[in-house]
Amino acid sequence: MMLMKLVKNENMKLYRQRSAVISLITAYSFTILAATLQHLNNSSPVLRYWDSVSYVLQIFIQLFMLVSMIIAIHILSREYSTGTMKLLLIRPHPRSRILLSKYIAILSYTLLGVLGSVPLAMIIAGITSGFEDWAYAEGLHLAMKLFITKLFIFPFYIALAFTITVLTRHQGLSLIISIVFFAFTVNFVPVIPGMNLLISFLFWTLLIAAFLFIGVRAFKQQEI
Repeated sequence: MMLMKLVKNENMKLYRQRSAVISLITAYSFTILAATLQHLNNSSPVLRYWDSVSYVLQIFIQLFMLVSMIIAIHILSREYSTGTMKLLLIRPHPRSRILLSKYIAILSYTLLGVLGSVPLAMIIAGITSGFEDWAYAEGLHLAMKLFITKLFIFPFYIALAFTITVLTRHQGLSLIISIVFFAFTVNFVPVIPGMNLLISFLFWTLLIAAFLFIGVRAFKQQEI
């Protein structure tokens, strides 16, 4: 119950920041632009409806993942730079609970953004590819499977961004390290080449737990 109150407080602080809303709108806008340009490219084949939906969702998820990492790093590093972290720590809450509440708040923000991308992708796909195949059940199944699989990358990279920010306490350095790591690993998350989906998910889940453990442990030991 106490954790949920902290999460609610973090959500209120997050949505008070214009950058969170503007970043989400920007991600939607760039997704529309990229999908439109792909459609206007004469050399690009016309995709079937659900293939087009999957294409648009992949664009959005890749872009919004970077946005989410930047937001995660910003809200945590800002607490350090402005000194408001001290105000949080004088309250009778364990440090682990404070950090986890921020992590959950960012995950809820990303979930809201990603869910909003689904109707957007369906509309864009209908405009660019037509609605003829919208009732194609197998296409829907494949699109949803890809979508759910790709959702797994958000907990992983946000945990990474939080841990790096706690360790460095520097926004610029955290951004550089997180983006470089993202660039080199994004093709392997969540499915590692040569491994099946279950083993890949298990590996990344353990890595998420390891990142959060390191971040929480470092956060507990820091002198703010």
